[in-house]
Amino acid sequence: MYEKERQELLDLKKQMEYVPVPNEKVSAAIQSGFSKAKHKKRKRLIKYTGLAAAAIVLLFCISLVRVSPSFANALSSIPGAEKIINLIRNDKGYMSAVENDFLQSVGQTQEKDGYKVTIESLIVDRHRMVVFYHIEGAGDDIQIEFPDLLIDGDGVEQSISYSVHENGFGSLDFNLVHQLEDREEIELKVHLKNDTSLIGPFKFPLKIDHSLYKGQHKQMAIDETVTIDNQRITFGKVEIDPLSVRVDVKYDPNNTKKIFHLNHVRLMDDKGEIWGSTGSHFNEEESEIYIESNYFRKPEKLYLLFDGIHALDKDELIIEVDEKTGRLLKYPSDGLVKSSKIEENKVYIFMKIPKSKDTVSGGGMINDGTGKEISTGEAEYWEIDGLDAISFYYKPEEIIKGPLNIELDTYPLTHKKQVKLQIK
Repeated sequence: MYEKERQELLDLKKQMEYVPVPNEKVSAAIQSGFSKAKHKKRKRLIKYTGLAAAAIVLLFCISLVRVSPSFANALSSIPGAEKIINLIRNDKGYMSAVENDFLQSVGQTQEKDGYKVTIESLIVDRHRMVVFYHIEGAGDDIQIEFPDLLIDGDGVEQSISYSVHENGFGSLDFNLVHQLEDREEIELKVHLKNDTSLIGPFKFPLKIDHSLYKGQHKQMAIDETVTIDNQRITFGKVEIDPLSVRVDVKYDPNNTKKIFHLNHVRLMDDKGEIWGSTGSHFNEEESEIYIESNYFRKPEKLYLLFDGIHALDKDELIIEVDEKTGRLLKYPSDGLVKSSKIEENKVYIFMKIPKSKDTVSGGGMINDGTGKEISTGEAEYWEIDGLDAISFYYKPEEIIKGPLNIELDTYPLTHKKQVKLQIK
């Protein structure tokens, strides 16, 4: 039943044999049992080294196919075994879910204006749904736009990330704020966008087999407060589901700094295996941190680790820019912000970020001098003349008076501290 998919993986392995992987021992370690040190190296390669990462992931999946018929059977639900590998290869929780028969076949196709969209399969639990799709049509510039999940015509509160592979294959990863209700059907609505037009909507009624994840939920608690640079952070409930782990975090309202995020959050078991962070919902008072799921493992001990915080004094959160000259008027005192400029409907903030620090990867809000919001919600990231730059789009015609007040929703000022908290 799964011989075709296994053969595809073996063929891909042959194609990748001439890709230069920096350390040949990594491949051996992956196939022989994921030792702690080599496993960490494998994860770093996946994230940063392109073709070498693909080679390592393929070796990992080939070893799974050899020992796990259920994994190969699951792959057979999607045309082309290598497609699902490329779509979920960076999330160990998703790989484990597919291996443990969580993949639900859909196989629905719709056509509009010469384009065909097929929903191939999905995996789902209480808070997460990952939908695998395939687009067919003229040109390579077509892409999914405005995906949405609806119940009885109303949108479900959600955040969405995309993963796109070659030849029109991709996935939509829905992070659901509230638990998925016991509905037999939920509607997926998407559009397609090419260079000239928006096509759609395409609507797909998705039948959900809730029995796959019903009762598949573990809840634990850390109940511990950590202090970093005099900022108090309390870790509470930990929920472990088949597709993700969610950790509840609260920030002391008396903290003098705004905490943007925690650095390098991860889980580690008693054997040293690591599961990395996949995202978060942050505000000034609390956050929910999402981590790759280790649900299908049964470790004796489990720890939450992180390496400090990104934070900024609350009285330095606003960057002021003269709306006419583009000159900096007010900015944080740490020395990272160097200059600013205005070009048409964009304002640029230039920073000198040491290579040892993370780059800025968020956005921000722009108000004029009266407090009126004039930002469009769009931001771009550049490296210009050795400086890291963020450009914010705004509506200059709506300014009542200056200056421009920019509040970043992240900032690369790191306060380091190695933290290890026991979950179980």
